[in-house]
Amino acid sequence: IIAEPKAELVIDPDGNKVIMLYLPHLIPAELYKWQKHEKETVADVIASVLDHLVKEAETIITDNNLPAKTPRILIGHFGISEAGRGSESAMLANNNICVPAAVFDRPGINLVLFSHIHKFWVCKDTRHTKIVSIGSMDRFDFGELEDKKYGKITVEGEEIHLKAVYTSPHPFV
Repeated sequence: IIAEPKAELVIDPDGNKVIMLYLPHLIPAELYKWQKHEKETVADVIASVLDHLVKEAETIITDNNLPAKTPRILIGHFGISEAGRGSESAMLANNNICVPAAVFDRPGINLVLFSHIHKFWVCKDTRHTKIVSIGSMDRFDFGELEDKKYGKITVEGEEIHLKAVYTSPHPFV
């Protein structure tokens, strides 16, 4: 859990490098921290934060003499408008931010992992960005799944690989 958006270089045991971009869990009342003016929409504010994170990633790449195509993964506990509401979101009602997927589809971000639904789901896969609900390793069925699976991510050089891993759910009680 983080309080501020940030970017960092992560190196796995095999020497593969990835820039992780972290978006804090935000509720609507907290957006004022990043608003430039009162009339900005939620999507405008998130887009501005993403611009900042992409610049941070570029700085990390330059400072560490990394290839320009070093993979970049954005993660956060936020909703995508196109995903609808999962049971977790429904319990929390209107206290979560949902943003259109198009806001995240930009050069400088290769993979976006979002939450609020517990199923593995590729929401959008475009030229720039794959937007995915990574799912949950928990075996609970929140009423959002058919075949329970979660995503496993590996990075090899400049490539990000995303694989669905299947598991058996048990009822949420």
